Amino acid sequence: MFLTLYVAPILKPGYRRPSFFNDWDAAHYLLIARSGYPQLHSPGGGFDATAAFFPLLPLATRAVHIATRLSVRTSGIAVANASALAAFCVIWMLFREVVGDRRATIAVTLLAFWPASFVLSMVYSDGLLLLAAAACLLALRHEVWWAAFVFGALASLSRPDGVVLALCIAWAAYEAHRRRPGWVPWIAALGPPLGFAGYLGYLWIALGSPGAWFTAERRGWGRRFDFGRTWWSNGFTALHHPTARVDLVASTIAGIVGVALVVWMIQSRLPVPLTIYAGGIMVLALGSGVGGSVPRYCLDAFPIFLVPAARLRATVNAALVGCSAGAMALFMLVVELTRTTTP
Repeated sequence: MFLTLYVAPILKPGYRRPSFFNDWDAAHYLLIARSGYPQLHSPGGGFDATAAFFPLLPLATRAVHIATRLSVRTSGIAVANASALAAFCVIWMLFREVVGDRRATIAVTLLAFWPASFVLSMVYSDGLLLLAAAACLLALRHEVWWAAFVFGALASLSRPDGVVLALCIAWAAYEAHRRRPGWVPWIAALGPPLGFAGYLGYLWIALGSPGAWFTAERRGWGRRFDFGRTWWSNGFTALHHPTARVDLVASTIAGIVGVALVVWMIQSRLPVPLTIYAGGIMVLALGSGVGGSVPRYCLDAFPIFLVPAARLRATVNAALVGCSAGAMALFMLVVELTRTTTP
């Protein structure tokens, strides 16, 4: 990443390195941290789709800003990077329980060098999602239901795809109920949908619309669940114009890799909650019209990196890490210099 930031101004004179951290969606998160959510319809006309961005990152950024008196921008960078670092630690602890220390380290390394992983240094909410989701899945393995509830709610307050954890908790609750009937595990499954519903309720009160988030997603960002039609269309476009639409090429490749790894997880009989989570994230990635952001959704579906670490030789994984690191540098350059490819 640092090499890419060094090279970028050489390839594009006038490029400002600090802008990397608060570019693209990061600008919206920082705006929310500074002044809250703007109205969907401004008094001067026009439409503002900032409501599409979930509140946990702006809230954490605001809290750090108030506590430390750092600038909002610096606070956001600190929150994003600290949460990503903590997420890697918790993910390693989770993976270690499945495949042991050495292979857990390989899996986390594959995750760290995935081509879209540079967004974890930007003011994006993916680091918070990874941290909360990993903590929730780790709590499920130990049947600490109150922790699964809390971290599930936090995950769905960081990004909407965190609600997938409700299915993971429900599966674990069913398995626990078969051994020892009880209602507490089922209560834990309410955490993610309550977090999601809580944000929608806040927008209803603050913006006066019960469907503010759906409106912002659809009208502002062109996203709706279309069962993969947009992804398939983008794939055909990428096939016919690979050099003109690098973002769609990256999205198509990432989608294929992500789905293949989920299938491999199923065949390898890895823990069901991890497979449900990874599969659910990929369904949302390919079915929600996210365009060129599929590589980042693969990052959110972090359990997919467990299966190559568990099934491939160390030398093959080392080669994968090297290739992925090169792809990350290239992808980051394309994102930063072309301004047509979203992270």
